[in-house]
Amino acid sequence: MMLEPFLYGTKAAMLDANAHILTISQFYKALGDGEFPVMWADKFANYGLPLGTIAHQVPNYLGGLLTFITHNPLTSYYLLILIALIGSAVGVYLLLILLVSSEAALVATTIYTFATYRITNIYVRGAMPELFMTIWIAYILIALIRIQRDHRPSSYFLLTILFTLLILSHPMSLILYIPFILILSVGIFKDSRTHIWGVGISLIAAGALSAYYLLPLKLESKYLYMGANNNLLVYDQSVDWAAISSPSLRYACTELNYIFWRCADISFGKLEVILVIVIGICAVIWLLMRMRIIPGSNRVTNYFRISFSSDIAKRIFVLSVGCASIAFLLSSSLTEYLYAHISLLGSIQIPSRFLSVYYFFFAIIIAFLYDSISHRKFISLLILSILSVLIVTLQFPQIYGKNYTHIPMGNFFFSKENYHGLMVQPKWTIDSRSYPVVPEKALIMSGKGTIEKRILKNASRRYLIHADTEVLVNDHTFYFPGWNVYIDGADTEIQFQDPSYRGVITFQVPPGKHEVLVIYEDTKVRQWGKYISLISLAAFIFLLFRTRMVKADLK
Repeated sequence: MMLEPFLYGTKAAMLDANAHILTISQFYKALGDGEFPVMWADKFANYGLPLGTIAHQVPNYLGGLLTFITHNPLTSYYLLILIALIGSAVGVYLLLILLVSSEAALVATTIYTFATYRITNIYVRGAMPELFMTIWIAYILIALIRIQRDHRPSSYFLLTILFTLLILSHPMSLILYIPFILILSVGIFKDSRTHIWGVGISLIAAGALSAYYLLPLKLESKYLYMGANNNLLVYDQSVDWAAISSPSLRYACTELNYIFWRCADISFGKLEVILVIVIGICAVIWLLMRMRIIPGSNRVTNYFRISFSSDIAKRIFVLSVGCASIAFLLSSSLTEYLYAHISLLGSIQIPSRFLSVYYFFFAIIIAFLYDSISHRKFISLLILSILSVLIVTLQFPQIYGKNYTHIPMGNFFFSKENYHGLMVQPKWTIDSRSYPVVPEKALIMSGKGTIEKRILKNASRRYLIHADTEVLVNDHTFYFPGWNVYIDGADTEIQFQDPSYRGVITFQVPPGKHEVLVIYEDTKVRQWGKYISLISLAAFIFLLFRTRMVKADLK
C-alpha cells in the first residue's frame, strides 16, 4: 500500500495532503531557526499563519524532525502515514491477542487495516493527522486492561502519556474517542471507583500537559474566521442510505477538475457497508438473546459460543457492541439535528469522522465473533475466505494513489494559497491569494527612505531603515496577536486595519536611522498555557520518580 509514493517520488491527488505537507515544511523551517515550541508559519498562505497554535502537534513535530533527515516534506508525509498504518495495526493486534485467539486477532486486524474510511483518509482525503491519531487508541485500552489486571499505580503514568499523545495528535480526539474510552473505563472498572478516578486524573493530567496547545487553540481561535462561527458543521458529509447505495463517497470539493485534488471518486463499498450493518445487527440481536432481553432459541445462541478468556474480555465485547452502534449512529444523517444544535459536536465538522471510531470497535466485535466459530474449522475457513475476497474486490481499486504528478520541491515550502482554508485565517484578512507575493517582506509604502539591511527568520525580522522623512513600512505579514514591532527597542503601534493593506502589519518609522525588530512573541494566553504545561511536566516527572523510589524501597 505504501511503497507507491516512494517508487514514484511524486505526489498523488488528495484533498488535504497539500496542507499537511506544507505544514510539515513550516515546522521544519521553524525548528531550523531554533524556535520551540513552533508558533508561526511564515511561508504558509502567502503572509503566514499561527499554525503552531492550530496545527496537530505530534505528527507535525515528528514530520519536521524527519525532514531534517529526508530533506523532503513529501517523503516525511508518506513516512508519517506509514508509521500511522503500522502503529495502529500493531496496536489493534496486541490489544486483541489479550482478548481472543491470535488467529481471530489477525483476521480482525486485517479488516480494520483495510476499512473503507481508513483507505479514504490515506488515498482520497490525505488526512494524515486523523490517521496518526488512531495509533494511540488500542494502546490506551491495553493500559486499561493492565491496570485492571495488575493493579500497578505506575500504569497510570503510561496512560497519562498515551492520553497526551492522543490529544496532541488531533484535538478532535477529545470528542471522537475520549468519550468512548471513558465509557469503556467505567465498564472495565465497574467494581473499582479508585481505578475510574485514576483514569479521570490521568486524562486531566494529559490536558494540563497539553495546555500550551489547548489553551491558545481554545481562547485565540476567536481571532480566526472559524471563531466567528458558532457551529463548524459541514452539511451533507454524514453517512446516509443514499451514500450506501451510491458508488461514491461524497466529500466537499470546489475544484473538481483540478489535477492536484481528488473529489468524490472513491468507491464507498456498498456490499461492504451492508455486510458491516448486517454483522453489527446480528451481534446486537445475539447479545440481547444471550442476556434474555428478547426471546431466542438456545440453538441459535449456542451456535456462536463465545468463550471469553476473562470477565474483562466479556465486558469489552459488550461495550464494543454499544460503542460501535453509537459511533455508527453519530456518523449517519439521522443525528444531523444534534450536530446542528450542539456546537461542541458540530466542531468535528464532518460527522462521517465517527466511522473511524466505528471501525475500531467493529474490529473488536469481528474478533470475538470469529473466535466463536473457530471450533467449526470449515465454517471459519469459509468466512475467512469470503472476507478476504470481499476486501480485495472492494478495496483494491482504491488502495493506490491517483494522478501522480511531479511537483517542484519549492511548492512544498511556500504557498500563496491557504490550503487549510479561510476558516483558519485571521478574520481581518481576505483570501491570501489576493495579496502580492513579497519575498523581501518589508517595503516602504509612503515617505522617503531606504531599507539598508534585512535579516529574515520564520517568526522575526530585523531591518536597518534610513528614513529621510517619516515612512510607512509594510512587513507583508498577516497580523495576529503576539506580533510586536520595536524601533530602537521602543514598542511601536501596529496598524493592520487600513483598507489599503488589510490585515497586514504596517507601522510608521520616524526620520533618521533606526534598527527595527518585528517579532512574534507569546501572548498572556500562550504564556499561561506554557506555565501550566511546564508545571504539570515537572509534577509528572517528580511523581514518576517518587513512585519508582517507593517501589524500590518496598523491594
